[in-house]
Amino acid sequence: MLPKKEGAIVFLGNSLTAQNEWSEMLNRPDVLNRGIPGDHAGGMLARLDEIARHQPSKIFLMVGINDLCFHSPDVVLQKCTHLADTILQTIPSARLYLQSILPINNSVAPTPANNGDITFVNQGLRKYAGNRGVTFIDLYPLFLDGSGALDATYTLDGVHINGQAYLKWKDAIEKYVEE
Repeated sequence: MLPKKEGAIVFLGNSLTAQNEWSEMLNRPDVLNRGIPGDHAGGMLARLDEIARHQPSKIFLMVGINDLCFHSPDVVLQKCTHLADTILQTIPSARLYLQSILPINNSVAPTPANNGDITFVNQGLRKYAGNRGVTFIDLYPLFLDGSGALDATYTLDGVHINGQAYLKWKDAIEKYVEE
């Protein structure tokens, strides 16, 4: 178990979150990266006690892409909103930032997920955030190419992103980290 870091800014998610050095990129020693490759809403839910122990001031959540490989968009949306509700109940002092699922590019490498399902879940997450007073950060359009897929210049496998894309992500969220 890592040392407690009271008031931390937590990045909670899957491999997309895990594969970036958020603390270094944002020049913030108070940032904790709690992304785990392959993680899904249920796995993140199971880890909330460890997250709550830090009494974070902010939580940046990205969830859903791995769930879409195994469940329908309706079920995924329910799992994601249940996770967000549980975060709000378990850590009421933390400000929750709900980040959209990023687009994918199945022409680079096919996956069970598709951008239509991602868009459905993202629209549901946006509506959920509006109803709960949670900040929704729509990253999806920032990474699209002209055909409506993840721009191939940002990925090698159609799902995971490269350094150039992480810089774009950082630019989109930095104001929320600093507020």
